[in-house]
Amino acid sequence: MVNISGPDALCVQWEGRFRRVRSNYVNFLTNCHGTKNAKDIAGVHCGVKNMWGFVTAQRATTEEVPVEITFSITGRRCDLALHPVSSKTADTVEKLGRKVYQKKYIHWWRNGNTSTCGMKYDDEAAVSLKVDGRSVPFDDAPIASSAVLLRRRAYLNSKARFLCLLGYDDEYCTMFWKWNAAQSFDPARFEFFVHRWDRILKADNFLILDEVRYDGQFADESDWGGSCGFSLVDPMVINLDEVRRELAAEEAAMAAAPGAEGAGREEPARKVGAA
Repeated sequence: MVNISGPDALCVQWEGRFRRVRSNYVNFLTNCHGTKNAKDIAGVHCGVKNMWGFVTAQRATTEEVPVEITFSITGRRCDLALHPVSSKTADTVEKLGRKVYQKKYIHWWRNGNTSTCGMKYDDEAAVSLKVDGRSVPFDDAPIASSAVLLRRRAYLNSKARFLCLLGYDDEYCTMFWKWNAAQSFDPARFEFFVHRWDRILKADNFLILDEVRYDGQFADESDWGGSCGFSLVDPMVINLDEVRRELAAEEAAMAAAPGAEGAGREEPARKVGAA
């Protein structure tokens, strides 16, 4: 038989009392709630001895159960690219018209890194959200409010004189983003990356949803399908010298009138007719 005395005996004494009290409390909750998880209801899972040898209760932490979140949008998919070109190439594009897609210039769009590919967000776009396979209501207003004006500052600060626009903006399909094990669901955690092409395409509220993140994380899976084909847009040439002059005039006007909001810069474009 082992004799325990001193502080160790005090610890054992307090721990024994705590266990008896805790056991009675769990039995009480079990009788009241009819559950085997009464210890979770009690919020106590173990005894922890402090520096004086007394046993104190430690509160149990509530673990969040991972959820599967799927965000999808059905509408028109866009794949548009701006590529810097010389004056000579700009003239060639104008002469060729839509036949430019039959030439080497198509590689600017297909193989280049200057394209914006995503879903057009407009009145025809249908947005849906599912959590663990069940549809939930979703306010898609933040998509439009996240839009940023497409400004090709890198090109404006370069020696490029012209930009050529190629691609399509009418491929009807569905695109989705899926997070397989999000910690919890909160619609406020969505982040939308949206480009505004208004001033390039001369169309009001031309928004392209490029990417979606949830809780700061990119989707585990993302893809698109159900394509019904598309039509290529007419090639368009943007005169960067005109853009630079307009931008300089705009900035000068804003400097002369502090606090006044400028109307914004537009990117003059020459739309090439069909050949």
